Amino acid sequence: IMSWLLRIYKKLHVLLPDSVMADSWLKRPNSEPLFGNKPALEFIMASDCPGERIVCVMNYLEGQDH
Repeated sequence: IMSWLLRIYKKLHVLLPDSVMADSWLKRPNSEPLFGNKPALEFIMASDCPGERIVCVMNYLEGQDH
């Protein structure tokens, strides 16, 4: 799980060059349907299997490149 969290951190800093925005992204409400207007961190922690949700967040972020 730690490697996925590191990948999320790195990806956020690529997508959001402003480090304050990148560092706060997980804690800010997100209007994407995947997150249901909740922060990504809340989306991750609301699951009995947060590892699966971490992968979902990473896949979402990977899709933002296109």
